[in-house]
Amino acid sequence: MKLATLTRYVYYIFITIIIMGLGFNAFFLYNEFYKTMTEAEVVYMLSSQVSFEIVNINLWEKIEENIKYKKTPAFTGEEVFNNPFVDLEKN
Repeated sequence: MKLATLTRYVYYIFITIIIMGLGFNAFFLYNEFYKTMTEAEVVYMLSSQVSFEIVNINLWEKIEENIKYKKTPAFTGEEVFNNPFVDLEKN
């Protein structure tokens, strides 16, 4: 390439590099600072809505055990029932 044609495009190359740098800078600032500030505001609003009651841990554990007991099935499939409709000799 001749020097004259190269110097003709230097202006456009510098403008392109500056625009790309400004775009990257805006993207970085948006992701690192603006999103962080908005998330901090959301956390602050949610923390102001949370109830600060003291929970009785012993009562909570009893309730949780009761719920787990109710969720366990009564029949696990291991017991054998006398079903008059099934012929056990064929199986």
